[in-house]
Amino acid sequence: MEIRSQEHADVIEAQERIDEAKASLSEHVDELGRRLRALRHKLDIRVYIRRYPLPALGIASVLGAGLGFVGGKQRPRQPDDSDKRKTSGEMALAAAGALLIKLIREAAFRQISESVKQWWETRHPPAAQPAPDVQRDS
Repeated sequence: MEIRSQEHADVIEAQERIDEAKASLSEHVDELGRRLRALRHKLDIRVYIRRYPLPALGIASVLGAGLGFVGGKQRPRQPDDSDKRKTSGEMALAAAGALLIKLIREAAFRQISESVKQWWETRHPPAAQPAPDVQRDS
């Protein structure tokens, strides 16, 4: 009988340790999820573009000029079949770069237009519109 009660106590203790480990693991997973969400928010480029549109436009311009400069150093040569084929990686990189530049440009122009609109409205408030004439049927 004594062996059975000892085995039962060991099983209960093992179950308690398993439950503690599950709770600890769950807490760690929750904390990791919170950190990942915070990191994703920190690294969201759209937030930075909205906050700082002019520097974003400048960075996009410099990157575009740099890519053009690097690509422009090659001497022209006769095209052959190998030039016609682009790897999928090159095409994906070109598409991602074009999309990024487009997003940055759109966000910058949107921010600039909002700033100009606010500036214009503070300097030229809209004139009060006269009330429409109301005719009464008598």
